[in-house]
Amino acid sequence: MTRLVFALSLTFAILSAVVSGAGESDADESAKQGREMQSKVYAEIAADDPWLRMGEEHLFAQIWTRPGLSIRDRRLISLTAAAYAGSHEGYASHLKGALDHGDLSPDELWEWLLHFTQYAGYPKAASVWAEYRTLLAERGLMPLPATLGPASDRRKLSGESAP
Repeated sequence: MTRLVFALSLTFAILSAVVSGAGESDADESAKQGREMQSKVYAEIAADDPWLRMGEEHLFAQIWTRPGLSIRDRRLISLTAAAYAGSHEGYASHLKGALDHGDLSPDELWEWLLHFTQYAGYPKAASVWAEYRTLLAERGLMPLPATLGPASDRRKLSGESAP
């Protein structure tokens, strides 16, 4: 009986080592995919930040890489959730990432902001607008280009073209 227990224990130990070894390889590949996706989503990544590494291993490796939604779709969902929650770091990083990676154009972000404002309310949208204006100014797009903002909306209604 002792030999059987020893043999079973040894077999279990060997199988555990094999499975954990395979798991580490899978985990390494998953972490690599997560890092790649995280760099597509965020403009800047602190590689030595353990909290961000946790996100890269799950959120970016397992959620952002799933089929069914584009990065742009996921960006809009994440941006809306962060803005509605009032998470400055969240919506600021998604606004910057969207512009830096071309997921959303300044025109599309303006339209998103108008829509968001109507559903979430002006108080929630005001801080998002302030961050967005800052990002546009950093890119030399402030004051608002003719294609953005209320003047553009008036021109569209009247049928005028942009100057």
